[in-house]
Amino acid sequence: MAKRENGTGSIIKRKMKNGTYYLAYAPAKYLSDEDGNTSCVREKLGRFQTKAGARQALEDYARHPTSKYNFTLEMLYAEWSAFAFSGISSQTTTNYKAAWAKVKGCPGIDVTGKPMREITTGELRAVLDYYKLPRTENGVEVKPLSKSYLTKIKALLTQLYNYAMENNIVDRNYAALIKLTGMEDKPKRSFTDLEFTTLEKNYQNVAGGDAVYALCYLGFRVSEFCELTPFSYDPQAKTLTGGKKTAAGKNRVVPVHEKIQPIIEKWYARKCDTLYADPDGKPYNKDSFARKVWRPALRAMGLPDDLTPHSARHTCATRLSKGGARPEDIQKILGHEDYSVTANTYIGQDVTTLRAAMAKMG
Repeated sequence: MAKRENGTGSIIKRKMKNGTYYLAYAPAKYLSDEDGNTSCVREKLGRFQTKAGARQALEDYARHPTSKYNFTLEMLYAEWSAFAFSGISSQTTTNYKAAWAKVKGCPGIDVTGKPMREITTGELRAVLDYYKLPRTENGVEVKPLSKSYLTKIKALLTQLYNYAMENNIVDRNYAALIKLTGMEDKPKRSFTDLEFTTLEKNYQNVAGGDAVYALCYLGFRVSEFCELTPFSYDPQAKTLTGGKKTAAGKNRVVPVHEKIQPIIEKWYARKCDTLYADPDGKPYNKDSFARKVWRPALRAMGLPDDLTPHSARHTCATRLSKGGARPEDIQKILGHEDYSVTANTYIGQDVTTLRAAMAKMG
């Protein structure tokens, strides 16, 4: 062992056929078992091509001593997710799991098996760049991921690096340095009048068409819609109460338009855990709804793929506006926070007022 000051660790030189390398070991720890026997434990910090590299590892360890010095990104994800997922929503958990699958499944760029301290910002950026371009997976051409999806991957990596910093594994959040440039999400749009007419004529004959149609008259975000329960519906007042995300949008009351009243009543009569459920009575989340309900229904009706579930929310706002509803009523129905001070403080839209506004939508 190379001579170093006591308590600063050790460096061992090894000569192999393919070259010379240096092993860095953290300062020795002495542990005692139940019988009082003492053993010496030396944690290996890594193998390095130069002595300077091994020395730097010991210096880094001295500044931030941790038993997780050699944690890989995958080991860190397993430990972090074990407690993180218990404190977040099922939808956020699903998003993180999907993002991790992309990070782990990125071909040619294995960051998950590397120690956290060895991963570079360039490697993290390369993972995101891979998904920015069209690619082929299992012989099938796959479209680039959206900017919102890439943002979810970056958010996961940022969370992991924050956790690594808390455990003295790294001293900087390299994921936070990544900028998602060179791409933009396609702007969301509402149904055109012709597209809405097509929807109105065909929704009853297509599986999931009733959900597409109803969303256009409710204005809920798709995640809010998927979380509505039978208790959200008041059959006497004919209103739905739901919503989240913002103070203005949380638990807002939305009158049910007469055109979708039979649809809501039909769902309500099923008494499933959620107001809208799959044929087996199981709930959807926003991703499974888009994949299993929205897209198949639109394609069956011959409507374009660039109409997303959020397009229904845009459609609701657009048709309310065309019908002459007041801006403050539209904002109340959609749950926006950007009221003017006057509308927020002095105008109280009760259910009767909101119902009058909803009735203006053709």
